[in-house]
Parts: sequence; structure tokens; C-alpha cells
Amino acid sequence: MPLYKGLAKRAAGRYNIMGKRRGETMFSGFERGTFEFFMALGFNNNREFFHDSHDWYEKSVRAPLRELCMDIAPAVLEIDRDMEVRPARVISHINRDLRYSRDKSPYRDYMWLGFHRGGWDKSDCFHLYFDIGVQGGNVGAGMYGDDRAWTDALRRAILLDPDGARRVLCSQQMGEFELSGSYYKRMNIPDGLDEGLKRWYPLKSFSLNHAYTQDELMSAELVQDMAKRLGLLKDVYDFMYRIRPVREEEPVEDAFHRIAGAGAAGLNGAQGLECVSKIP
Repeated sequence: MPLYKGLAKRAAGRYNIMGKRRGETMFSGFERGTFEFFMALGFNNNREFFHDSHDWYEKSVRAPLRELCMDIAPAVLEIDRDMEVRPARVISHINRDLRYSRDKSPYRDYMWLGFHRGGWDKSDCFHLYFDIGVQGGNVGAGMYGDDRAWTDALRRAILLDPDGARRVLCSQQMGEFELSGSYYKRMNIPDGLDEGLKRWYPLKSFSLNHAYTQDELMSAELVQDMAKRLGLLKDVYDFMYRIRPVREEEPVEDAFHRIAGAGAAGLNGAQGLECVSKIP
């Protein structure tokens, strides 16, 4: 049995993926020292400081992030049972990749949890996330890899069935999140398109984001609130994966059945099939 299916099965049973009884949590909230660490690192972004403060980092940042990751995993698997939820694959590294950056600061002053579908490159797929830094944190979903084929499929879905796309992308649930991202500046937006869909149409990459204050992040109720807000994103998550471009390794028959099932996203089979072709 693939690992992700085993995780989903255990999450749905008497015990969750870490062997805790359902309803039992480990996460009790971040502490003031979490934000103080990020602030201190911002002023002392060097290896000597990080080495001397490693215990502080482990206690105030890494440990609560791991607990949060494990406690929120069952809610994430309710959205997609194929989601990667193992902490080692989900928790970001604090070390920065300096190979292509002019900024040679060795560490980030923030961290995140990135939940992506197993088998997909987390850098260029639609995924769920949580992040935390000096000012507070965020929970949401997004796609940061500038995947032109995927956003072309989104635009085609909007053109083929604007009413269906509006029901998902401009729903009341989406009002809980702020849509932001980068845009194609010279892309023509079709006349008569709904104002809400006009924000989606020229997107290059994007995120749907709900912000948390420091006080909210220090509450043990964070897990429950995150689970509720991630649940609000299920429709748009399902929509994005129904219209996604066909991958080279995806059998043609599987792709056809997936796209033909896009009716739940407001598209009929023929319209869904057209969504995977690129816009000229």
C-alpha cells in the first residue's frame, strides 16, 4: 500500500497519523520566543548567531511547527488523501539557497508548512500552506511556479463557463481569503467578463491568503481554525486539479476521465477537455 494511502487510512481511524487518539492534540500554540527568535535572526543573520541560538530555534520554532504539522494533517488529508503530510517533507528549511541570490544572508526569518500532492514538484503545483514570521502568519493555498500551461487552463475554464468558474472562484468562502499574485501585464481581458473573474484571468502565479496575528498563533485553537479555513479551500483545490494540464506520465484514458468529471467544477466533459489545451 502506498504510504499516503496508509496515512489517510490511519487518519480516518481511531488513531491519527502520529498514533494519537482522535481529538487529542500536541500543539499548544507558538510562544513569544518564536517571534523574538525571528526578530533576533533578522538582526544577526549569520552562522555564529544561529549556532549559538540553535536550542532556541529548536524549542521555539522547529518543535511547535512539527506539532502543528502533525495535528493539522488529518484535516489536510480530508481535502486530498494523496497529500504529502510527513513533517520531513512539509516543514521548510531555514537555510536559504544562496546559489542564485545576490542576498547572501544564510537564513530565512520565517518558515512554512507546504502541503502538496504526493508525486508532484512542490515548487510548481497548486498547494496548501501555512507560514510564520516576525509579524505573524498566514494560511491558504497558492501556486508560485509560474506554470503557464496550468494558468492557461484556468483562463480557458473561465472563458468556456464563466458561471461555473464564478461559483468556485468567487464564492462566499473565497471572501475569507485575500487573492494576490503576479500578473501578465499585456494580457487582454475579454470584454464583459465578471469583475471577480477579471482578477483571476491574467494571473501568472497567485495565493489565497488568510492572515493571523501573533496572539492568534499563540493559541491552542489555531489547529481548529486552520482546519476550518483549509476546508473552505477544498472546492477551489478540486477545481484547480480538475482543469490541470495533462502530465506526460498521465495515461490518456485517466486524463480523459478526470477532465470529463469536471462537471462538479462547473464544466461539462467537452469543455473540460478543452481546458487542457493552451491559449494561443
